Amino acid sequence: MILNLHAQVNRTSFFLFVIPLALSAFTHVWNPLGFPTMGVDEGVYMRRALHILEGLGPQESISYYDHPYFGPIFLAAVFSIIGYPNSINPSSDLHSIETLYFIPKVLMGILAVVDTFLVYKISERRYNRNVAFIASVLFAVMPITWLLRKVFLDSILLPFLLSSVLFAVLIDSNKVNDSKGNDKKKSVTILLSGIFLGLAIFTKVPAFTMIPLVGFLVYGNSNKNLKTLALWFIPVIMIPLIWPAYAAYVGDFDNWVDGVLHQATERESHILSSTINLFFKLDPVLLVLGSAGIVFAAAIKKDLMPLLWIVPIILFFYFTHYSSLFHFIPVLPSLCIAGAVLIVDLSKRIPKENSRVDDHLKYIFRVFSSKLPFIVVAGIGVFGFISTTMLITTNIASFQYSAAAFVAGYLRDNGGANYKNGNNTADVTIIASPIYLWIFNYVFHINNAFHYKDPQIFSLPIGGVKHEKVIMMVDEDFENYIDLEKNIAIIRPTAELSSGAANVIDNDVLTRWTSKGLGSSIESDLGTEKAICRIDVAWYKGNERSYNFIISASSDGTTFTKVLSGKSSGTTLSPETYNFKNITAKDIKIIVNGNSANSYASIREINVYGNSPEKKIQPLCENLPIVSVKAGYDVTTPLSNQMKQLLMLYGSTQTVATFNGTANNYNNHQYPYSSMGYSEGGSRIDVRVNK
Repeated sequence: MILNLHAQVNRTSFFLFVIPLALSAFTHVWNPLGFPTMGVDEGVYMRRALHILEGLGPQESISYYDHPYFGPIFLAAVFSIIGYPNSINPSSDLHSIETLYFIPKVLMGILAVVDTFLVYKISERRYNRNVAFIASVLFAVMPITWLLRKVFLDSILLPFLLSSVLFAVLIDSNKVNDSKGNDKKKSVTILLSGIFLGLAIFTKVPAFTMIPLVGFLVYGNSNKNLKTLALWFIPVIMIPLIWPAYAAYVGDFDNWVDGVLHQATERESHILSSTINLFFKLDPVLLVLGSAGIVFAAAIKKDLMPLLWIVPIILFFYFTHYSSLFHFIPVLPSLCIAGAVLIVDLSKRIPKENSRVDDHLKYIFRVFSSKLPFIVVAGIGVFGFISTTMLITTNIASFQYSAAAFVAGYLRDNGGANYKNGNNTADVTIIASPIYLWIFNYVFHINNAFHYKDPQIFSLPIGGVKHEKVIMMVDEDFENYIDLEKNIAIIRPTAELSSGAANVIDNDVLTRWTSKGLGSSIESDLGTEKAICRIDVAWYKGNERSYNFIISASSDGTTFTKVLSGKSSGTTLSPETYNFKNITAKDIKIIVNGNSANSYASIREINVYGNSPEKKIQPLCENLPIVSVKAGYDVTTPLSNQMKQLLMLYGSTQTVATFNGTANNYNNHQYPYSSMGYSEGGSRIDVRVNK
């Protein structure tokens, strides 16, 4: 009898464990080529992984630091083990191109299944088997988890973060005795938790916001032992320090600092509320259920784990003014676990007895109450599974593979012996998105393959195309980058390109306005017309960079007249003075056309000096109050040589093939739980070659 009961329990445990993994295998590994499309960031990470795989080091460019190295290192290690890409004998055949994309996509699906396993084990150890089952099912089937299919750093770091949390909750399993063997095992568990969190941070810096969560678990599960916490903290700090240490070793520490500051403070603003709103549109059930669970766990159960999991990273996104949907990947397990805790605990609070009903109904009520968590998760799970299945069985990405195969075939047919020998770099120039460039750079070894925003285009001959072949893969992002109707290039102005305009009048030289792109402008409104005698501008890194600028004046804020153009000295951090005579204006605009280091505009402070024209007795030139400032973009900016060259290359080509996708058929207006129209570069690609 006891043995049969034990066997039944084991069978139940087995099915509770296997069902979420089976669901996750389907939702995350099924049809990897069909959905989703490959994105720009994914192409960049693939390129960096293959860069490492070829023995070229972890830093792709000595002048650009955006993320630590472990993500590409991890991909490169896996690729090396399986012999990718050489093991598939890559060619221009469509199947071969599809396989090049298939392998990394399947890898991400496998990582998602591992994530599901870790969510189960964390929940089982921290709470109980029922919470573990519900949390892992939610993680496996809810629509928002399709993000784990993308080759994102956030997807790569998640299993390492979850492993860190798991080892942290396992620490208290070694409290039974104080033997030396047990102490050693406990120390290993603590170090493993720290190592895995260190690797997560070494993958992407925002993972540092998980330090309070894992630190809280380590501290609480080790009898609040500070020495244990210190031991755990060592790898958490030391592993990510490899990144700046490497930059210092190669003499590039200043660029590392610039890159980190740019990532944290200078990128275009992506408001947190907009990202949360998008999350709600795509998966309202998980967001509401998880948020309610987090509040319930903290307020009612006094369980701070879900709260510490989500609050620090939300605050980080809020204060950096930058967040995207995929940045929420690390908090998805927290929402699933908190939602599971809410479902299980509330079902327990339902009264099991009712004296007003007969015994037969009491029995039915008891059975219903005991199975309520599974009934609830079955309803939510079916909803999530159907929604996700509708999504992952679509085919919205095939046009990308077809376009890449066409270009590879064109190289084969027109490259002759050079193509076969992989030595056609002197004859072919390819301009495309990073979605495709990693294949041509590191699989077919074409050195002259550029992103259309790559400054290296400037190095190509402006006087005329001298390469035998020029191939351009023009998607909708490419077309939006240049305005071809008037044969001028305009970097599309949006409010998201600029941040911190008010910083130029806050009298704080530690803050600044930053804007991306040539023609970035900032306009100072003086309220009424004033006689202007001088303008002082404190340029960011003014002692290192020389800024190209134009100063224009306007009496109505609409029509501006250029009053000065020039370059900053590049020799001082102090405000540089620009003097004027006989200028009356209400608005002053400063247009910046890049600097000696990059195409950014960045100003710490602006001060306008002058007086009111109507005064009979004119005072000396005095500092005028600036009523308001606003950032913008000046479309009359002269073209850079890079843009001139890009247009010249475009003009030398003609469309030879067009590939249309179906991504626009699966947007969030038609499918509330679909890809949010997630097709970077649009759903059409024109392949153009020179005439």
